Amino acid sequence: WKVLHALWKRRKATSRELLEDLSNEGWAYTTLKTMLTRMEEKGFVRSRALGNAAQYEPLIERDETQRSALRSM
Repeated sequence: WKVLHALWKRRKATSRELLEDLSNEGWAYTTLKTMLTRMEEKGFVRSRALGNAAQYEPLIERDETQRSALRSM
């Protein structure tokens, strides 16, 4: 959820930008990259090459995702 919220706020971001936004979590860069890779595999985000980095953007909308999460509770 924290990664998605950071992405929804920015709309597009590199993993380094997201790591800065989530600095209070204390995550290693590799941890965040693993999460982003898994989220991409599940269709939550997509990435595109941006020079030597990847830029991520959410594929799921905030409101609908939150409603769906609440319904499942």
